[in-house]
Order: sequence, then structure tokens, then C-alpha cells
Amino acid sequence: MLSKKTVCGVVLAGGRGTRMNGKLPKVLYRLLDRPMIDYPADLMKKIKLPSYFVIGYGAEKVKRALSKYKNIEFVYQKEQHGTGHAVKVALKKIDQNKYHSLLVLHGDSSAFFKAKTIENLIKHHLKEQATVSILTIFKEQSEGSGVILFDKQGKVLKDIETKNKEYYFCMVNVGVFIYDIDWLKTAMDKLMAMPHGDGEYYLTDLIEIASQENRKIITVSLKDPMEKIHINTREQLKIANELAKRYFSKGKRC
Repeated sequence: MLSKKTVCGVVLAGGRGTRMNGKLPKVLYRLLDRPMIDYPADLMKKIKLPSYFVIGYGAEKVKRALSKYKNIEFVYQKEQHGTGHAVKVALKKIDQNKYHSLLVLHGDSSAFFKAKTIENLIKHHLKEQATVSILTIFKEQSEGSGVILFDKQGKVLKDIETKNKEYYFCMVNVGVFIYDIDWLKTAMDKLMAMPHGDGEYYLTDLIEIASQENRKIITVSLKDPMEKIHINTREQLKIANELAKRYFSKGKRC
């Protein structure tokens, strides 16, 4: 089994966050008086994972906010064309002779993740020698989250976008993935041939690509639903701040 030393992380932090209706880069909006991007930076430091932060909109401001962290390398995404494109840009900077697996998470939705949750996902990915590993949670309603579709034998088929349709009693991804880097390099060519109507390339489409190639895809369940907190609007940020006051004060994040 490969060791954790062969894993590196990518944090997606290049978006503007137009639904926040402000001028700040999305990851610089504050959660408990700290920019949101501090939390994934702390997480990467805690699990001792070399990390690459993809920055774009307001890049210099984001770099300044993260200047106290020494375990970070920055990757500049000049034009933002979605999460898939951001990872493609990051791959160019990663030493692919040194690292075999790539953890990807979002800079605006990782504040509540516990270190042990991410370490458990890494452990299962390495043990199972998976091509793609997905952190998931079972929900009664999809509420805009990507739904994981399985066949009758329990094989993962794809991730379904649910912006315009509600799904019930389903498994959803929580925005954390690990990929085999060698496979990811080749899969990117296929992903770049699958633009969505908004001109963006979605990281979640890699799940269907891997399934069609009969690659090994595993899901690892999130035990604590409080860890899945996505922040896309000012209202969601307000709610997240209220939750964080209670959640963090009880010492549940570790």
C-alpha cells in the first residue's frame, strides 16, 4: 500500500462567488472573524499534507491572507472555467514523480471538516488502491448537492447535478475527492471535451469518466452531518457563523 507521503492536496480558492454580492474573493468572507480560507489551510497543516492553493480572482489578496502558512504553494488560474479546469491548472505544477494521489477540496466549504475525517478518506483511498474516492453523506433531500448514482450491483456510475430537480433519500458528494494522479492526467483530456452550458468544466464529471473506464471508485461516508456546510450566499454565511459559534465552542472540530 502506498503511504500518505505520496498524497498532496489541492484547495480550490479562485472563485469570485457572485452570489455573495460583494467585491471580495469568496474565500475571504469571514467565518468567526477569520477568512474562510484559513480553515482548509489549517486542515492541510494539521494533517501534514503538502498543498497547492488555486487562486484567481483577487489572487494577491488571497495570498496575503495566507502569508502565515508555510506549507502552501500557489497556482494561478488566470481565467476561471470551473473546478475541473482549476485542477487541470494545478496538475501542471505538481511533481507527479513524487505524488501518486491528489486530494481536492473547496476553499469555501471546508471550515467544518475534521482532520480525522480527511485522514480516514485518505486511508481508504490508499488501502483500496482506488482511482477515485468520494466523501459522501446520505440525505433525505439533495438540496442542490450532487447526487451519486449507483447501478443495481452498487457500482458508482456518475454524479448528477441537482440544481433544477430535487432528489430524495440519496447519497450526495460533499465536495471532497481523491484521485490517482496518473489516471487524472489522462482523464483531463476527456473532461476538457465535456464543457457545460456555462462554459465550465465540472470536477464531478470525472466520476462518470472513471466509471465508463471500469476504474475503481469508492465512497466513504461522512459520520457527522455538521461537517457538510456549504457557503454560497450571504444568508448561508450568516447561518454558518451561528453554527460555528456552537460547534467550535464545544470542541467538536478536531
